[in-house]
Amino acid sequence: MDVTIRALSAAETLPVRMPVLRPGRPLESAIFDGDDEPTTIHIGACAANEVVGVVSLMKTPMVEQIDQLAYQLRGMATQPEWRGKGIGRDLLQACVAAMVEVDADLIWCNARSHVVQFYQAAGYQAIGAPFHIADVGQHQKMFLALP
Repeated sequence: MDVTIRALSAAETLPVRMPVLRPGRPLESAIFDGDDEPTTIHIGACAANEVVGVVSLMKTPMVEQIDQLAYQLRGMATQPEWRGKGIGRDLLQACVAAMVEVDADLIWCNARSHVVQFYQAAGYQAIGAPFHIADVGQHQKMFLALP
């Protein structure tokens, strides 16, 4: 089945964010501060008019590189039955394309520990020590410098 990458609204991310990133928690836990900011970009992978993967980019400085225009990658999620089909890779490529459009210097994220290698394969570098986010788990701060 063909998958299309396109811009989404914040609300369109929730049917994927909820079950993948916040299972069993209230809907509000999948709504992020900054979701509705005019500089925030939401991107989705869609198959047969169903959103199967999502990612959001929020204009947020990275403390270690405060002088650069940075966007934080948040809420990256793919429905379980769609994993392993290149959707995550396609979403990351769409993030880079979106950041080129806004002339950003870097993308950064707090990657869950089990996906650090996925981000490394896409060129992201770890920075600092791993850390724990309450109710979510172990994370690693990572970034990608843009050309």
